[in-house]
Amino acid sequence: MTRKLTWLHLSDLHARKRDDWNAREIKEKLVQDLKFMQTAHGLRPDFIFFTGDLAFGAAGTEMMEQYKLVRDFLDSVRKAFDPEIPIRDLYLVPGNHEI
Repeated sequence: MTRKLTWLHLSDLHARKRDDWNAREIKEKLVQDLKFMQTAHGLRPDFIFFTGDLAFGAAGTEMMEQYKLVRDFLDSVRKAFDPEIPIRDLYLVPGNHEI
């Protein structure tokens, strides 16, 4: 039997605290869709790739707040699947907002 390699590709979250009210709703819908994808179609990615612009970008403590939101988002996505996607199978590529 041939095994298929699957992945989930996400980008451009642009997380920041002042937009968190809207981002939470989007995250909840995404998690629902990912759970449905697995339940209805048997799809569970082997890897998750997030390519750029996780955070909005800023200076000082604001970036720390943004990365806390990022961590929450990525954990929610990983844990949407059963079994959850291990953190070792999550790959991040920085974008211009992170550099």
